[in-house]
Amino acid sequence: MDQSKRKVSRGGISGAVAIIAFFLLIALIMGLDQSYQSTHYQQNTSIQEVDCSKLTVDEAKEKIETREIVLLFSNAKTYSATAKELGATISDICELEEFLKSEQEGGEERDFILSEKSWSVDSAKLTNFLKGISELKKENMRNPTNAHLEFLDTGSVQIISEVEGNYIEFEDACNFAISALKQGASFIDFEEAMRVTPDITATNDELTVEANRLNKILNAKITFELERGETYTLYYGSAIKDWVKVEGNEISIDIEGNLRNFVEGLNSRVYELGKIFEFETPDGETVSVPVLEEDRNRVDIEAEIAQLKSELERGENISREPIYAHQNKIDPNGDLLLTNKEKQWVKYYKEGKLLIEGPCVTGTKDTSRETPRGLFYVEYKQTPKIFRKYGGRSEYWIYLKGSNGIGYHDAPWRVDTAERTEFVPETYVTDGSHGCINMQEAVIEVIFENIAKGTLTITD
Repeated sequence: MDQSKRKVSRGGISGAVAIIAFFLLIALIMGLDQSYQSTHYQQNTSIQEVDCSKLTVDEAKEKIETREIVLLFSNAKTYSATAKELGATISDICELEEFLKSEQEGGEERDFILSEKSWSVDSAKLTNFLKGISELKKENMRNPTNAHLEFLDTGSVQIISEVEGNYIEFEDACNFAISALKQGASFIDFEEAMRVTPDITATNDELTVEANRLNKILNAKITFELERGETYTLYYGSAIKDWVKVEGNEISIDIEGNLRNFVEGLNSRVYELGKIFEFETPDGETVSVPVLEEDRNRVDIEAEIAQLKSELERGENISREPIYAHQNKIDPNGDLLLTNKEKQWVKYYKEGKLLIEGPCVTGTKDTSRETPRGLFYVEYKQTPKIFRKYGGRSEYWIYLKGSNGIGYHDAPWRVDTAERTEFVPETYVTDGSHGCINMQEAVIEVIFENIAKGTLTITD
């Protein structure tokens, strides 16, 4: 019996020891785990976008400092280096420690970004690295170029597209990188700091409008129809090419400064051609007579300048007559007094229809008294008319402007009866007037009563 009690007592002791040992082991494990958790970040912890799960502060610091940083440039070229290779290190681990402590105290936040105060950047190390990047070498940089207009040899303007730039001062690049590294960036986009985008692009409305305006002017062609089938044309090849000014990327066409000279040239040509007036009489005869200087065709300079400017800006391609200040022109529905010296005959057309006609005697042929050929205008009419220089009196007098004293009048001193008349073609050969056109009184009376100042008269 004593032996049996002793066995039981020994077995009880062993069991107790085993239980105690188990609890001691549990306590040790729990203590070790608590100690581990106090020095290691929890699972799924991210610092600076780096997985720091189960790492100590020092291990997390090292991992963050050796993470890859990508450097981006405008040509899509990239470079990579660790933060430490770029000179960026965590100089103050207080924030790392505080975050670990917050996790121990039950904080649920698992993502953390260090503030700038935790970082320091070795600028010399960073500078040395950046010097090896070709995109940051001055010879490989360019400023952005604005879209602009270009004048072509063909006489047109086109829009040249903009060119993006990649310019940045090296010192500015270093400062930009330092700022990004202190903010804990995992990539540094240098394009953000570069002068990349031009101010003016090819789609710029003002640029497009100006290009269209200039091309309208350059494509315009205004042809003036002058006397005797001659033309005088304003277009790029004739004059406008000399009006174009190109200064750098600026293109202008100086209309104001040149248009007057062109119109004055047009006027000179109109005036020169106006020395001779050609027309077809109502009888179908072609007549060509000289014109006094004061009565030659003239362009209305100011009106023509205004009209041309408008047509150029609209880019028109037209043919027209100039705008005349004065134009010698037969109006088919107007009045005309026509004298034929060879036939010694006068015809007067009223509103385009022959009103009256009759014989005449002009100045003596082939002498200084011969009636000049030419185009004239009625300046005034008078009744009666006393010829003090030569003596005599006429009932009707029609004076021609600029003719040096010549006019139409009746001649009572000339014989004009049924038996004999001086109003025949032969008279002016030896016994013509002093230059005037003598007419039968009955004929000039009708003309005198109907003709008005400014009526066109032609003596041929």
